[in-house]
Amino acid sequence: MTERQKRFVDNYIDSGNGAEAARNAGYAEGNARQQANENITKPDIKAAIADRMDSAGITEAKLLKVLEEGLAATRTHLDKDGGIEETDDFLTRHKYLETGLKLRDAFPAEKKKLEHDFITPEAEKAATERVNKLFVKKQTEANTKG
Repeated sequence: MTERQKRFVDNYIDSGNGAEAARNAGYAEGNARQQANENITKPDIKAAIADRMDSAGITEAKLLKVLEEGLAATRTHLDKDGGIEETDDFLTRHKYLETGLKLRDAFPAEKKKLEHDFITPEAEKAATERVNKLFVKKQTEANTKG
C-alpha cells in the first residue's frame, strides 16, 4: 500500500466515512467519494481495515450485536399527557440495515456508491418532525375515537 492509502485506512477506521477519510488522507476534494469507493474495494486495503478492526477488538460477534441493537432502535417521545413513550426509530433502523447489507456485500450496486452519511442531518430532522407530527395526530385521533 502507498502512504496515502495507509492514511486512508487510518482515517477510515477513525471516522467510518470514506469520503472524509479520502480527503484527510490527501485525495482531492472533487473525487474523494470516488477514491474512497475504489479504495474500499481493493483487497489490500480491505485486509488492512479488517486487521485494524480485529486488533481493536471489533469482532464479527460484536458487530452482529450492535447491528441487532440498531435494527431494534427506538426513540423516546413525550406523549400528549407529558408521559414518556417509545416509538420505532425507522431512520436509525434504516442506517443499520444499510450497514448490515454492506457488510454482507448484499447492498444494491447503485446504493454502494453512496456514503454512510447520505441522509443529511437536516433531512433526518425534517423526517423526525414529520414522524412526530404524525404520531401526535394518530394519538389525538385514537383519543378522540376512544
